[in-house]
Amino acid sequence: IATWGLIAVLCIVFVAEMFNGGVALTVWESTTLSNGEKVQLMLENTMDHANLIDMGALVLPVPSYHDPQWRVFHAAFLHIGVLHLLMNAVGLVIFGPRLEDAWGSITTCLAYLLCAIFSIYLLTVIPLGQTADHSVVLAGASGGVMGLLGCLLGYLSWGLLVRRNRIVAREFRLLFLIVMLQMSFDQAMPNVSGECHILGMLIGVCCGLLVGVAKHLLTMRKRAAERKLLPASS
Repeated sequence: IATWGLIAVLCIVFVAEMFNGGVALTVWESTTLSNGEKVQLMLENTMDHANLIDMGALVLPVPSYHDPQWRVFHAAFLHIGVLHLLMNAVGLVIFGPRLEDAWGSITTCLAYLLCAIFSIYLLTVIPLGQTADHSVVLAGASGGVMGLLGCLLGYLSWGLLVRRNRIVAREFRLLFLIVMLQMSFDQAMPNVSGECHILGMLIGVCCGLLVGVAKHLLTMRKRAAERKLLPASS
């Protein structure tokens, strides 16, 4: 529910990006363009920085643009082009259901939103060298997707600490390999915000550890209560 619900929201926002501004109106009123050309121009509209800023993308450094508070939230749902959207949707499909099975829909959705929004917010606080002459337009749910990966890593890490299990260990190694591949990809792609990915993953790891500890304490308390009831029931 959480996974496909989030994907649906991201797709709806992406369609809104396509139709935003005067480009969409001009394209659809044209009688010389084919339907394929119209769709292509509207997809290109999602990569236009002016359109993204109008939709709520965050501009770094923050002093170069006003109202960064609401942009931190809006930027987490925008995407720069259809490939950006597809990559994040695939990440959600891979990691979302696995975490949702362990945590439930509500906790998974809250963890995703926390990682996606807070990872973007931290970029407004941590200086990364952007200047007014070299500003950066920031948008995308990548921090949230990497956050889900981090949640799984943190949760499995706690699982390895409390009990040795081959399945958990194998799952942990696989996810760690994915993290290494993602970091290598970020270094090779200059237009990708590797910092946002790392921050989202670290926030997710913290969430995973906290949920793991909380579940463990609840389980221990439940078992202790059951042991107290055993003499009375017998």
